[in-house]
Amino acid sequence: SARHQATKLPQTSSRPVMAQEPANPFMNTNHPCGSAKKIHGHEPQTVFSGHIKPGVKSEDAVAYLKYHGYRSIVNIQEPWEKEYVDLADVSNAAGITCVNLPCPKVDGEGMHEDKFTINLAHITGLVLLGLPRPSMIMCRSAKRASAIWFFSHAVKHDLTSAQVMMLTADAGLPFVGDAPLLYWVARFMMQADEQRSRNRRIFGDIKVTAASELPAWSPTKHVEAETEKYKSHPFALGRMRSTPDRYEMPGNCPFATVVFPGRVAQSFGYTGGKIPQTAFGTLRTVEGAVDWLATHKFRAVLNLLPSDEEHFEALESSAQEAGLQHLHIPLTCADKAGAEEVYTLNQARIVALCVLGLPRPLMIVSKQMHRASAAWVIAHATRYDLSSSEVEALSLAPEVNYRESPTLEKWVASYMAEADKAQAQQRKVLGKIDIIGQELEDWSIDLAANGDRKNLLLGAAAVATAGAAVLLARRS
Repeated sequence: SARHQATKLPQTSSRPVMAQEPANPFMNTNHPCGSAKKIHGHEPQTVFSGHIKPGVKSEDAVAYLKYHGYRSIVNIQEPWEKEYVDLADVSNAAGITCVNLPCPKVDGEGMHEDKFTINLAHITGLVLLGLPRPSMIMCRSAKRASAIWFFSHAVKHDLTSAQVMMLTADAGLPFVGDAPLLYWVARFMMQADEQRSRNRRIFGDIKVTAASELPAWSPTKHVEAETEKYKSHPFALGRMRSTPDRYEMPGNCPFATVVFPGRVAQSFGYTGGKIPQTAFGTLRTVEGAVDWLATHKFRAVLNLLPSDEEHFEALESSAQEAGLQHLHIPLTCADKAGAEEVYTLNQARIVALCVLGLPRPLMIVSKQMHRASAAWVIAHATRYDLSSSEVEALSLAPEVNYRESPTLEKWVASYMAEADKAQAQQRKVLGKIDIIGQELEDWSIDLAANGDRKNLLLGAAAVATAGAAVLLARRS
């Protein structure tokens, strides 16, 4: 109808078709450009679609995306759905970042709040915000894809519930006819409005720069391959430190141990001159933990503990009440049988994008900090374009302890192998992304007065030697 302003992408273009133009392989492809521009003045570079048409090869689907300039794709179908096609290997090899982020497909009555959780909305929102655009979100019929698009779009443009309702009605988005999805979006927007009433935003001050989008992009036009080549960061040699920042906290502190890995990374020159505002922590008790974080001006906490461990569920509610962003990405203990099925390249991409998107200062919580250090290394290497040799040198620092777990060591190594491949092809491992706005200016913390700074000299000489060798090799 005329009131529907979402652009229905043609299955075959009405313009003169170039011989090499691939046919559209996706069902129900929609781009809500007209309605979005009318509501808030910006045309989004995100398209949502249904599944790949039967008989279409993965290579042909990726060729279509490549032809039209897409730089990322998010598949939110669950693997058991019969139309599910995993494009990850083919698309990532072609330089299009692919993330599989299953969104529940439900049947029957009820709102299914146990499956459509606010935490899942936050994870999908951060992933979508962080990925380079143009981006395609695909599911079976485009209903779920059109819903989760709001979890990033509403935050990016600071939309109110009223604006979301107007955009939804004007574009005729398909999730409106699905009660659980509609309720999911409504709950997310209620939280966004509540945060706005407190002069806060759900994901803090997160912003994506123009580098994350293509200028003057249209989903119906051919886009020439990008000519701008990858440029590595000019890391400086020097400032090698021998004292890691690890604090064993006194018994009255809710945290048993606190580690600041960013200062070690800075000593290698792996931070572009800045000290990353991220810490690891092991909790003694949830009581008082949020107050401690707020006192030290932390703005977010990432909980990596799975539900079968003592994971301090009360942390989420108390963090939200205090204005801290809380995100739960459950990672199975790496020493358990079958853990390797959890620690995949896809999970590494999700963790990296979430860590990069969360407000700073950020506290990452895991049981012995092995998972926390692995997650931080993956995100840090993504942000600063580190190679596997640089990560190997960094991992010699005693507080970056993920290598004590063979599973985590293999996980990081597999991700860094992908990073090395990307650098060899003069691109970045997750594409051209630039997330800013999360950090506090002039933030610093020294826990020496509250905890004993452990002078872990063991391995310090090896750290400095390895770092110097890597940096000299990079300079040459």
